[in-house]
Amino acid sequence: GNAYKMLAKDRPDASEKYEYHYRKCLELAPDDRKMANIYFEIAQLDFQKGDYQTAKSKFNKFLSFSMVNSSQTALARKSIASCDYAE
Repeated sequence: GNAYKMLAKDRPDASEKYEYHYRKCLELAPDDRKMANIYFEIAQLDFQKGDYQTAKSKFNKFLSFSMVNSSQTALARKSIASCDYAE
């Protein structure tokens, strides 16, 4: 996942692979606290694609984990508000 993410800046095919692997992680371990940052990353991707309902769901899941980064928490809350406005 992370290797593809680093490559994604320069190669679109790597971006698709990074997204695929991150989404697969969430399927395999949806309630694992270690997935908090992956929920955040995928939520941002969904938001950028205009899939606000899915993004909101992923941001909320991210926020459900208690050990989240404060700057990410603030951005997630702001993005949820934007999703609500866009819907």
